Formats: sequence, structure tokens, C-alpha cells
Amino acid sequence: MSTSIEPEVRFRVHRHHHNHLALVAVSPRDGLSIGAARCIRHEHDHESADVEVSVDEAWQGKGIGIELVRQIVEHARSLGVRRIVVAIPAEAESAALTA
Repeated sequence: MSTSIEPEVRFRVHRHHHNHLALVAVSPRDGLSIGAARCIRHEHDHESADVEVSVDEAWQGKGIGIELVRQIVEHARSLGVRRIVVAIPAEAESAALTA
């Protein structure tokens, strides 16, 4: 990984099931989770998956969410996923529209 946030954040991948992958962003200062991404491959269409991303409010605006998306999509591709479905919470959408 070569990003500007690399010194501030470590990423850990957890495979819960052959169709469920999680990626956690961790602060190296205190080891606490500061964000996470999940990829769940569709049961009847293994080339499609749902992706969810969440970043702690104190860490937002630092590129962590973008890096989580980039890495989870990269891992999903390695599993054969070709289509990603992303759900955006209504509050996130309205915040983006007013920014």
C-alpha cells in the first residue's frame, strides 16, 4: 500500500466466510479501530457483492474511507467479484449535497 495516510493507519483483513470479507482501519497510536469496510458476495451471483464503509467521525476527511473502498474492491476482485453494490445512508447523502 502506498498512500499518504499509510503512516497514520494500518489495515487488517479478516475473512469471516468465503463470501464475507472485512477490512479494518486501525490507529497505530492506540490500536483502536477507526473505520471498516465489508464486502459480502451475493449468494446466487458470486460475481456481485455488497460493500459498506464506515469511518469514525474524528477520522473523516483524511482519505481513510477512499482507501478502505480501494482496498476492499481490490480484495473482492481477487475473489472473482466483478460488480459492486454500495449503499449510501440517507444522512451521508444529504451531508454530501449540502457540502
